[in-house]
Amino acid sequence: MKAESHLWRGLWQVSALMRNRGEKSAVLRNDDMVAHITLAQARVIDQCFRAPKSGLMLKDLAAQLRLTPGAVSLLVDALVRQGILSRKVSESDRRAVSITLSESGEEFRSKIETFFDELSREIMQDIPADDLAAFLRVLDQLCLNLEKNK
Repeated sequence: MKAESHLWRGLWQVSALMRNRGEKSAVLRNDDMVAHITLAQARVIDQCFRAPKSGLMLKDLAAQLRLTPGAVSLLVDALVRQGILSRKVSESDRRAVSITLSESGEEFRSKIETFFDELSREIMQDIPADDLAAFLRVLDQLCLNLEKNK
């Protein structure tokens, strides 16, 4: 198999396996909040974790995720219903709405970070440190190449 084909097929397979393993881990831990978060919702939450306390505008969140504002709005709506995010009128523009973590969302932050840290340790357990360091350098370079050539 060509290296190019091996790369994209391998990335798809790793992505699917991680998603399945993550879902199974959440169910096994009997953690309803984590178990009911989709991968797309997790990406929204991650952006909100890294956002300033004032929050993110929907259009900015959509741009960061490379999704349409309509798609992000649906994801945000679901997370608001779950109590993880909240919508607030922007302090700088009364017509705009800012997306922020709710109080429950702040509590959820440590839970989800612990969950993903444990999952990461589990899937990296038999990989020698040198190989893992090389893989992470290559992964970073792949991301840089994709950003540069978008």
